Amino acid sequence: MEQSIKAQDTKINTLDHKNQDLVNKTKHLELRVAVLEQGARQVEQNALSASLEIAGLPDFSPVELNNVITAVASKLDVDEGEIQSTQRLSSGMDKPCTILLELKSKNARNKWITASKEKSISVAQILPNVVKEKADNRVFIREALTKHVKTLLYNAKLKLCNSFQFVWCKDGKVCARKTNNSKIFYIRCLQDIDLALKETAISS
Repeated sequence: MEQSIKAQDTKINTLDHKNQDLVNKTKHLELRVAVLEQGARQVEQNALSASLEIAGLPDFSPVELNNVITAVASKLDVDEGEIQSTQRLSSGMDKPCTILLELKSKNARNKWITASKEKSISVAQILPNVVKEKADNRVFIREALTKHVKTLLYNAKLKLCNSFQFVWCKDGKVCARKTNNSKIFYIRCLQDIDLALKETAISS
């Protein structure tokens, strides 16, 4: 019986070691996959580095696209000739419409975004025949983001709004700052949001 118990203990210890080895290998693989996914997402976002979105417009006819873009460029006093390609992203009837613009360079994109911060544009200025209820709505010019970054930014704003004064996105990177002078947290995944909350809770 003693020999049998010893043999069983040996087997159990061997199985424990194998199990722990498998757990470690699984964690290592999960980490590698996460790094690869993050790299792929960064490549996807980098592909939009010279692109921007015009958002806040009500749905309009595709034939009006060029006129809308010309009107926006005129109101911002930016060079329409910097546009490389355009795409109208409709969300459906009676829902806001988004226009995706690819410009010739990141610098050109930044000029459009900077100009939009200095000059507010209303829907009526772009679509004169729009219904009165939507005429005063603001048209937004913002950097183009992948679906992943948009989701990350939304969740960061939702979860950090009570603890952080600033949550924003620049060059495809979601950032958060508790106060004007505090450190900047870079949110690369949902877990980073929880880490930012924990770290600020400990420091406070």
